[in-house]
Amino acid sequence: MGDLQVSESVVAGVAKSLRAVADDTKSDLAGLDGELSRLLGAGWTGQAGSAFDKVWAQWHEGANNVVKGLEAMASALEEAAHSYGATDAAGEAAINSAGM
Repeated sequence: MGDLQVSESVVAGVAKSLRAVADDTKSDLAGLDGELSRLLGAGWTGQAGSAFDKVWAQWHEGANNVVKGLEAMASALEEAAHSYGATDAAGEAAINSAGM
C-alpha cells in the first residue's frame, strides 16, 4: 500500500484559492447584473424581453450554483486541513508523552 502524505498548508492554500475564485465570481456576477441593468433598463419588453429574462434567470441560477459549489469545496478543504493539523498535533503529543 502506498504512503499518503498530506500537507496541511497546501490543503489550506487550495481552500483559500477556491474561496478567492468564489469571491471574484460573485463580484463579477454583481458587475454583470449592474451592466445588464444599465444596458437594458426597464425598456426591453415583449416576447424577446420575456424570453431573454427567462434564459438570463436560468444562467444566473447556474452561475450562483457554481459559486455555492466553490464555497462548499473551500469549506470542506478548510475542515480537512484543520482535521489533519489536529490529528498531527494529537499524534505528536502522544509520542511526546510516551517519552519517545
